[in-house]
Amino acid sequence: MIGIRESAATLKIANKHTDFVCKEIFNRIDFYIEIFTILNWLKRKKCSRSEVNEMVIKSASFHKVHSQYKFLINGLFIDNKLINSRKNIYRIQSFHKLKNPLSNYTTVITELQILRRNIKKLLLLEFKGDYKQQIRFYYSIKKKTHSIYDLIPYIIDYKYWFISLKPGGIWGPYELIQDLNLNVCPYCNRLYTITVIGGVKNVRPELDHFLPFHEHKLLALSFYNLVPSCDVCNRTLKSSKSISYKEYLNPFEENLGHKLMTFSYIPKTYEASIGNSNDMEIQIKYTGPVTDLLLKRKVENNIELFKLKEVYQQHVELVGEILKKRHISGDKYIDILKSTFKGCVFTDEELFLLAYGNFYKEIDFCKRPMSKLTKDIAFSVGSIKSGIKS
Repeated sequence: MIGIRESAATLKIANKHTDFVCKEIFNRIDFYIEIFTILNWLKRKKCSRSEVNEMVIKSASFHKVHSQYKFLINGLFIDNKLINSRKNIYRIQSFHKLKNPLSNYTTVITELQILRRNIKKLLLLEFKGDYKQQIRFYYSIKKKTHSIYDLIPYIIDYKYWFISLKPGGIWGPYELIQDLNLNVCPYCNRLYTITVIGGVKNVRPELDHFLPFHEHKLLALSFYNLVPSCDVCNRTLKSSKSISYKEYLNPFEENLGHKLMTFSYIPKTYEASIGNSNDMEIQIKYTGPVTDLLLKRKVENNIELFKLKEVYQQHVELVGEILKKRHISGDKYIDILKSTFKGCVFTDEELFLLAYGNFYKEIDFCKRPMSKLTKDIAFSVGSIKSGIKS
């Protein structure tokens, strides 16, 4: 488990993401406000089908969402086939077919306006530190937009709009992931999450909703709720499990040096202790502030949720390799490398990479799988004490 903040300028990226998403959401909210304003007016005045259709099509907001207007209109109805089966938008006159919470047009307009005023804050909402104020704000907006709950997925549209954006545009999932500069899953630090653009098919890691999408639709496009991750952690282990900031740690939370948890090992035989056997147990423990019991519980819950102990037990041979290098070199493996390549000048970090095939600096843990495990074990057994200063 590694912290995203160690390798990315998250605030700058968060603002770029929010500015882009806000424009689309504003257009969609404005479109709905205009629709319900028309509906409110139609209560008092009868219009022909063509007149209603013309009012909607000529509206200013319609032109900003013209490619999605059928999709957005469908969000109003119990039966989504109403518009698809008949192209005329006059079906908005079918008041009895609107979803029940949307029948009070004045209330709906008021709630849409509340959402518009607060959407930027929602998109940048971050639950960190003593986040009681953020919790109160979030649930206040959730309560104040209760009547338009069914419209939220059509307004804050992760599923059909954002996730389908192709690379090369102003912004989208590919640009978000590339800017975060993560090549490995922050939940497990075990699998690559590489982005490849071009060729037969574009490839990118999944975006996990830390707070589940089905429970927190208002946060579907919130920056700190979108975590690039591997499919094992996202789909298989975490899936749609109901989690909270009180019980689990978001990779966007502070984790300086990725030091809230540490890998160690227990050899079961002498042969295992010198790297000649894999008969050992991988251990992962909370190593954050000892007095912070809440943080301890969150880290331990992450370890359990993502089955980190069980998963890393399958990579015990990597620990064995480190132990073997230590044993055969008499704790001087890095010194031996220095003396072997006398004509080369290596930095300490380069020597560590040459010796163990991974990165020494915590800021680089995002670049290669198993970097956290490699350094923790090498440091714990003393393999790097003679060549590199921590």
